[in-house]
Amino acid sequence: MKLLRSIGNTTFCVPAAVALITGEHLDTIENELREFLGDEPISCIYYPIALALLRKHNFVYQTVRRLTRSGTFLCFTKNHAFVYHDGVYFDNSCPNGWHTHDMPRTKLMFKVEKAQ
Repeated sequence: MKLLRSIGNTTFCVPAAVALITGEHLDTIENELREFLGDEPISCIYYPIALALLRKHNFVYQTVRRLTRSGTFLCFTKNHAFVYHDGVYFDNSCPNGWHTHDMPRTKLMFKVEKAQ
């Protein structure tokens, strides 16, 4: 899992999380977000828009109560989004991953997989 972005690209958490999961370049995801948001800022995106982008890229998801060490999860706290993939934490500040047992308090978790 790798975040593809241009040098100097300002990254917000939701576009970064979607780009990490889909493997698309961050610029592509931000352009697609503009289609949903119009003139609204990218900095405050509700999770349904992130899930709609995943569906657009042929991903399916299901709500889960707990993270497991295997699989890919899109997670939302009160004010942040991150990806937990095979036991490694990824977000806009940590695009190369971080092995941790200390997870942020998570409000919503979705197990994400590429559709068959």
